[in-house]
Amino acid sequence: ATGTQGTDSSPEPVVGRLSTSDPAQSSPGWVVMLANGQGLQVLDAENGRVLWSASADDGVTLPLRELSGAVESPPRALDLDGDGHIDRAYLVDSKGGLWRFDFVRAESPAELASARRIARLGDGSQQFQASPDVSIARLEGRNHIAIAVGSGRLDRPHDAATVDRAYVIFDRGRAEELLV
Repeated sequence: ATGTQGTDSSPEPVVGRLSTSDPAQSSPGWVVMLANGQGLQVLDAENGRVLWSASADDGVTLPLRELSGAVESPPRALDLDGDGHIDRAYLVDSKGGLWRFDFVRAESPAELASARRIARLGDGSQQFQASPDVSIARLEGRNHIAIAVGSGRLDRPHDAATVDRAYVIFDRGRAEELLV
């Protein structure tokens, strides 16, 4: 897609490894994760076949009924246990919904991932168009994932009509399993 300034506004693909027991998946499990405007897709990197998808639309592998905004930026994919495969991904929708996806080795595409919205950011007037940044923070003697997200329209960075903000959310789920 072409943005208002004549630049390509399609989110960049994220390449990683994610294995399923699907015999149609190419070996050794290389995939491409794409934010497609409506949600998230996981494609087989070798043949382009859609392995899994999530959005608010019908007919996807994982329906996200609470997804209220467009998905305009690539997800942030993580390998939390060091095995070379994606375990988790975070993405933010344009309305400020921060989403967490947990991936597992699965027998079927329907079992490949679970998702939940972990935060609602902003007051409704901000736009969220950039990928979240992720780091590990040690708090109270335990590791937690810190997700930093900023609001702002990429095509109007100096728009004074909206007060944009930066947010940091701590995801405390499965923190004991994080590599340091």
